[in-house]
Amino acid sequence: MVFEFAAFLLDILECMKGRHSELIKPPQALKHVFERYLENLHELPVMLKILCILHRALQEEEISESVANDLKLD
Repeated sequence: MVFEFAAFLLDILECMKGRHSELIKPPQALKHVFERYLENLHELPVMLKILCILHRALQEEEISESVANDLKLD
């Protein structure tokens, strides 16, 4: 279970870094993560996993800089 989550997390981080941009753009990947979070506010385990993903993603310099730039533009 932990290994599956770690592999899933790495896939999401790769998408947010733009390494799979032919499949999904980084803003779209982040949008899907937020949508999943908002859809599952009533399910604590799912909500916690998504918060872990977002926390880990924001620790990545490439991702956090792009998120910060997007927030500055809004």
